[in-house]
Amino acid sequence: MLLAAGPVITSLPDPPIPRWLLWLRSTFARARKAVERLGRTGLTVLLAVLVTGAGGYGVLVLAGGSGHCGPARELRLLTDPDLEPAMRAAADAYAASDANTTEDGCRRSGVTVYSAGAAGVVSALGKRTQAWQQPRDDDNPQRDIGPQPDVWIPATRADVRRVTAAQEDWVFARLEPDAEPFVYSPVVLALPEGLDDAVKPTGRKLSQLVTALEQAPGEAEVRRPDPEFADSALLATVGLYGGGADARGAELHITQSGLPEPSAVRLLCTLPDADAVDDRSAALVPEFLLRSGVGCHPATRAPRTAAYPTDVPGLEPTFVRVRWEDGERDADARDAEVNRFRSWLTGDEGRRVLGGQGFRSAQGERGLLDPESAPEGLIDEVRPAASADPLEMDRALERYGNAHGPGRVLFLLDSSGSMAGVWDGSSGGPGILKQTLTGLGGGTSTGCGRCTASTAARTPTSWASARTPAGRPSVPSTPPGCGTRKPIRPPPWRTPWRSCASAAAATSGRG
Repeated sequence: MLLAAGPVITSLPDPPIPRWLLWLRSTFARARKAVERLGRTGLTVLLAVLVTGAGGYGVLVLAGGSGHCGPARELRLLTDPDLEPAMRAAADAYAASDANTTEDGCRRSGVTVYSAGAAGVVSALGKRTQAWQQPRDDDNPQRDIGPQPDVWIPATRADVRRVTAAQEDWVFARLEPDAEPFVYSPVVLALPEGLDDAVKPTGRKLSQLVTALEQAPGEAEVRRPDPEFADSALLATVGLYGGGADARGAELHITQSGLPEPSAVRLLCTLPDADAVDDRSAALVPEFLLRSGVGCHPATRAPRTAAYPTDVPGLEPTFVRVRWEDGERDADARDAEVNRFRSWLTGDEGRRVLGGQGFRSAQGERGLLDPESAPEGLIDEVRPAASADPLEMDRALERYGNAHGPGRVLFLLDSSGSMAGVWDGSSGGPGILKQTLTGLGGGTSTGCGRCTASTAARTPTSWASARTPAGRPSVPSTPPGCGTRKPIRPPPWRTPWRSCASAAAATSGRG
């Protein structure tokens, strides 16, 4: 018997659930349970974290993908104190330039600009490169000047010749200067209003300009920075001592109360502190500072007109590559970045930035690179004085050190118990003594003594040393002291007078 049956409906099995969906469901389930346990406060915190993360990602996207950029290679640029503000402005402009940016929008390199006293830099590159690379407690250019530079921009190319003339067999730094300077700035006598009519702006030697100022009505003063620190001041001193002038007599024309300012930047910064001084002071400074000025008192300092002495060499900043012995593991990459920076700095873009700082062209009639922004009182084109001569600079520096005659310096070293932990090293008494002796002129009379509790009431005037022909200290046999605690008993080589003799020997050995 046949039975009629309807169609059989067969149900297909559900497709398998992908593993990622199972993981997602499980994750959301755990998250839901966690939120239920945390309550409303926990939910708020979770949302805040998600929003912060999304915002950070958005910042990276808007920044043009800068998150994938590696660290830029850092170049170290050492320069003259007067040039530091201008070189810093150029380095900042280069950092943001197209020349320093990769196709991915990353920065190629950064340039750290720092300065140190010009005489100290010349001495360190000429005689102390081993100590610069391998510092010692008693001789550490890294402490006194700064890190080992990749680039040196002196104020004049003559500094390079001064360095190479002083270098001996053991040289750990090799200099590769460009053939020509890339900008120029004359050293001028900057005259405030009221004194500018007393002198002719061109065609006079510096001594003639100073004499004309002294003969003018009023109380004119001539001020100059420290020739041992800034090259512009040393070049002015070369002109001041020119023609066989007596250095001591020439220095009488310079007004100096207390220590000289270390640079022309500082001199122009401090003159406005006293309006009367500012109004009667003529300053020997680089011309470009009258354009770019300094970072203080821009509205209150007295406006000045430039007089251009014919016998004072001008500033001729020169790009110098410095290569250190066994000091460049990334030599090829660093060379590429230094060459790129050199091309930019000495090219049109760099000259445009330096023109805004007040510099002139290094060729021809030395015209202003940016004449439209030049202040009143400057001349469009000047006939440059002869370039600086390294021998004349060294001779002027030596004569300046001896111009005020031999001095008498008494060093009193505290050897009481409170000094027991700080006697050794460059910051201890003997270490400071060694550093100080290098700055004394020839024929200076020096002596050393100690402080002890038993001699607190005595004064050091009883042991003033006799004059020594080479500036080397004489060593008193019974030095007094002035301590307040019991004296320490150091080994014989740590006694103050033996430290004094040791410092003299070390200083003599370094020239």
